[in-house]
Amino acid sequence: MKTKGFTLIELVVASTLLIMLTSMATTTAYNFIQAVAKLKAQFENLRDNISGLYATVSSAKMAYEADLAVAAREYKRFGPKTSLISGPH
Repeated sequence: MKTKGFTLIELVVASTLLIMLTSMATTTAYNFIQAVAKLKAQFENLRDNISGLYATVSSAKMAYEADLAVAAREYKRFGPKTSLISGPH
């Protein structure tokens, strides 16, 4: 006569597997969350660096445009013989 249900060994093995799989899933989820947080920090750092670079390039562009405006004004005033380099030659 066969009894219904599980033996003690089957319950112990099933419980052990359940604990192991739960532990692995928790560790994997934790590692995933940590990886996402790290990527977010890297993205924000990169965004901040790009913003700084953009500000530097914008200011250099404005300075270049101002220099060109001065050179164009000098060209109109004195003609093509004026040197764009100031100071001793």
